[in-house]
Amino acid sequence: MVRWLVRQEIDMWRSLFLWLGRRRPGLRPGVTAYPYVAIVRPALWAFIVGSAIEVLAVHLLLQRWPAIQLPALVLGIWGLLWMLGMLGAVTVYPHLVGDDGVRLRHGSAVDLPIAWTDIASVRSTRHDYEGMRRIRVEEGDSPVLALTQLGQTNVEIRLHAELTPALARGRTGVSSVRVYADDARALVSALRAGAVESPRATP
Repeated sequence: MVRWLVRQEIDMWRSLFLWLGRRRPGLRPGVTAYPYVAIVRPALWAFIVGSAIEVLAVHLLLQRWPAIQLPALVLGIWGLLWMLGMLGAVTVYPHLVGDDGVRLRHGSAVDLPIAWTDIASVRSTRHDYEGMRRIRVEEGDSPVLALTQLGQTNVEIRLHAELTPALARGRTGVSSVRVYADDARALVSALRAGAVESPRATP
């Protein structure tokens, strides 16, 4: 648990600095980025602005109690930076499509490379999920990994064989991956084109 918390803190600061520096790891010539931030950006900015106002209001209200005012200010600023880091993470880690295949990402938490030869089919289809979990695994005969944004995915990739992504709760084999993309049609077209150009090798 402690290791996970430390990693989250490091990832938050790294994402924030990458965002401020306008850098997107993995993006290079020949690689195309497919963002998934548009759907969550308004909500995150609303929380950020609201939190900034709250930090200022609490700071003013606690002027008569300096022993409490300073720790509250530090904690408020830390929380504000955390939310900025969350926005930075979903901005600087888009899905990437290149010569070797696709890298499906969810902030700094998931980076799943899939080779063209592993892709069986791709389609644009919406799935809605309840609750706040952004990374889900649906177990069953055909396990599915869903990387949601606001409880939604709009691209589904079916695989020839199960892949085993490294997730926070361990490794789980999945036969399909569902993700969200701002431009689902463009991502689906790129994935279909790449899979067709790199047909699955026969044994």
